[in-house]
Amino acid sequence: MGERSFLGWDRPFLRSAVEIWIGRVRAGRSKSEDCVLVLPGRRAARRVEDLIAEHAPAEWEPPRVVSEGELAQVLRRRRALLATDWQCALAWREALEAAGEAVRGKLWGGGERMELEGLARLCARAYSELAADDVAPLEVARVAESSTKVGSAELWRAYAQVEQFYREALGKRGVVDPSSSAQDALRSELDPRWSVHLLAVVDPPRALRRVLERVGQVDAYVFAPASEASRFDASGFLDVAHWSERDPGLATEQWRCVDSPDEQAELAIAHFAAIDPPPAPENVAIGLADLDVRPFLERRLLELGCEPRWAGGSPLLETLPARLVLAALRWSASRSAEDFAVLARHPDFEALCGLPGGTLAAAVDALRSEHVPGRIDGEFPLAPSYATERGLGSLRTAIARAHELLGTAEAAAGRCVREWADCIRGLLCSAYPSVSAQARDPQGWLHVRALEALAGQVGDLAAAEIVGSRRALAADELAELLERHLAAIELPPAPPSDKLPVVEIFGWLELALDDAEHRVVCGLNEGTLPARGTSGGLLSDPARRELGLLDERRRAARDVWALAAIVAGRSPTLLLSARKDAERNPLVPSRFLFRAGLETTLERVRRAFPEHDSELPPQSGSPQPWKPWIGGEPIPETISVTEFRTYLESPFLYYVQSVQQRRSAGWLEPELDPRAFGTFAHEVLKVLGESELAGCADEAQLRGALLAELERCAHARFGRSARPAVLLQVEKLRARLVRVARWQARQAADGWRVTATEFKADERELDGMRVRGIIDRVDFNDRTGKWRICDYKTGDKVEEPAKVHFKADRFRDLQLPLYFWLYEPRHRSALANVQLGYISVSKQDSTELFRQYLLSDAHLELALQCAREVVAGIRAGKFDELPRKAPLDRSLASLCGFDLLSAQDLEEDESEEEGDE
Repeated sequence: MGERSFLGWDRPFLRSAVEIWIGRVRAGRSKSEDCVLVLPGRRAARRVEDLIAEHAPAEWEPPRVVSEGELAQVLRRRRALLATDWQCALAWREALEAAGEAVRGKLWGGGERMELEGLARLCARAYSELAADDVAPLEVARVAESSTKVGSAELWRAYAQVEQFYREALGKRGVVDPSSSAQDALRSELDPRWSVHLLAVVDPPRALRRVLERVGQVDAYVFAPASEASRFDASGFLDVAHWSERDPGLATEQWRCVDSPDEQAELAIAHFAAIDPPPAPENVAIGLADLDVRPFLERRLLELGCEPRWAGGSPLLETLPARLVLAALRWSASRSAEDFAVLARHPDFEALCGLPGGTLAAAVDALRSEHVPGRIDGEFPLAPSYATERGLGSLRTAIARAHELLGTAEAAAGRCVREWADCIRGLLCSAYPSVSAQARDPQGWLHVRALEALAGQVGDLAAAEIVGSRRALAADELAELLERHLAAIELPPAPPSDKLPVVEIFGWLELALDDAEHRVVCGLNEGTLPARGTSGGLLSDPARRELGLLDERRRAARDVWALAAIVAGRSPTLLLSARKDAERNPLVPSRFLFRAGLETTLERVRRAFPEHDSELPPQSGSPQPWKPWIGGEPIPETISVTEFRTYLESPFLYYVQSVQQRRSAGWLEPELDPRAFGTFAHEVLKVLGESELAGCADEAQLRGALLAELERCAHARFGRSARPAVLLQVEKLRARLVRVARWQARQAADGWRVTATEFKADERELDGMRVRGIIDRVDFNDRTGKWRICDYKTGDKVEEPAKVHFKADRFRDLQLPLYFWLYEPRHRSALANVQLGYISVSKQDSTELFRQYLLSDAHLELALQCAREVVAGIRAGKFDELPRKAPLDRSLASLCGFDLLSAQDLEEDESEEEGDE
């Protein structure tokens, strides 16, 4: 074997290990080029390479510096060709198909039948775990015959069959699964020249341990003092029983439990700011157990004038090119409106179609809001709304371009793997015909790296298929596989800008091996420390423990060792936990914090869970109340009747909608929103104004006309592929129209006839601003000479007009008084001769649908005075008052400072606004 060297906790570990290794090479124990230095991860490996280049003699040949997962391949005399992710994914699918339905049925005992892709994921996860510890499936089956912890023996025998087919599928490609590289090395000849140096490798998998037993010289450099030697085995690996239950040894003064991720970020910055003299940025390190803290920390560092640098890099899945490919594949598979909306909002797709920014998204939003299509594939409504009609050109251009790049729905259902690779390559080349390889800004650099990584993925996909095979792969299957692969790829962090001091942020485990003297760990909470293991699958945690695989106890042992190394460092390390996460859900501090003596544990419990809120420390860094920003846009010259209600509810909401003219980002539900449902009902009800129906007292004729108009409008607006939810809404309106026909016949029998529907009143001036409005319906009674001005209400619950208009001693709405005022020059009747009110087209089963608003002359004057005050406020630019509750629309709620939650999320609101005026 070799020897163990305990390097202590009081010096930078990697620097000390490199110094000892250099001394051993100088002493002639081995040649530098025959050494393999093994680190837990690639970041630490890169740091060791830098230290060797800095301190080793220039004439030395460099050693191999690898991560733990790369070691088995290096030690082999003849290297194996490792399979790509795509080769593994396709091989699992082939193996499951070859095994047959009967075998596949034994692999999953859940209540629902699992699809091929789900079974492939289960098998791949089990293969990775078993191969890492050199456990054969039939061995698991034998254990299962005498143990209830590992599942049924029949399941594992079925899995063994599938695994055999999998190995054969990889064999046809001449590759081996990377997960089994150590297991494969056990059965291969090793190169005898290598001497191995393990630097802080504390718990390697069993297969790798067995490989190391075949190596002549293995030295262990242990990150712990010699006093801890009995807590490590002869190879320098952790005594799991001891470390999994050990107190990591932190002092209570090192730990703070605060309210939120933002407070953690603030305290981390304050900790470094309190050091005298202030440390250099390169001597500062922040480790995150909870990644929710990261955005708050980055913001604080930027405010301080530092450049935060996340060592973990950027997920390829989150880059624009990757999102374009996935969005295109998903729409290619489904042709759904939702998937096309995602594709349309991608800025690179809009540019690919030659469209100005934002036009395609606006066209899709208008189509979805007004017509709620189930599919967007080239067929459009027979009677498009005005907003939709304006965007049809953009929609047709985009769909033609998408069809050109992705082909038909039939082609998307059955391309072979190589054809899909060509399709994706064509999409990327069309979207990104030229790229600056010299891009230095972070976004440009990330863009180049993303395209390089995607090009590699496309090449791997094309090469994954066996020569001569033409296996069809549907677009949705490919999208699911691609998303998994891209999520596992992290692009390296962009180079520093050299404009600001850089502060490194990384995963907390890497903090143990970092050289920085001053350190902070954020997010010491259950679920992040100890880290969660993989749940579900073919192997439970009791099964892993029974088989000696990596289980929760082994993960806990590693975490406690790393935490002990961090807190015993050269200067006190600040440890931070939170009581709530970024979404205000409750959190619990890590169990490792409560492993001290009884008195210390009780003190920490009191800090974490005070009995009264008064015992909590005052919140620091609480955000200031959000204040709206008002620009200098020109004031509108006209105002609609419904805009008065908006201003009375919130001057700022009026400013956003009517002055800035910001509109909704689109209704997100697969049905008509309340406003669109009301507008659709208005379209149907207009038929009552036709001459033969205006005074008709025949209920059957009225009902037939309304229902026929409903069918016509529905077909023209929603087409042949209307969504089920929309069809239900149409049926809901059908039942209400039957009640309207019955009521309308009684009104006609009493002398009422419809004189106008959707009447656009002449504008009238009010203190320098023109008021406009569209009145839903005007009736006249030939017998009494009275007028009736009505507004349709289609909400499920219709409130009394008086309650809607006037509440808590002030006007909340001016709709009906202003309708009377606008129509007054035409009917020239006194208020006493005019009825104002709502016609209820609701689900409430009532014989009388008209809800009258009793408005006196004095109250009318008060309403007009209120309208004048609104006009004066608008003309004076008084817009800073925010709404009391979030608007129903999510985008408007966000603009008004309500995060991204809408009133629909916060409380039930059954009111609706129909029409625009």
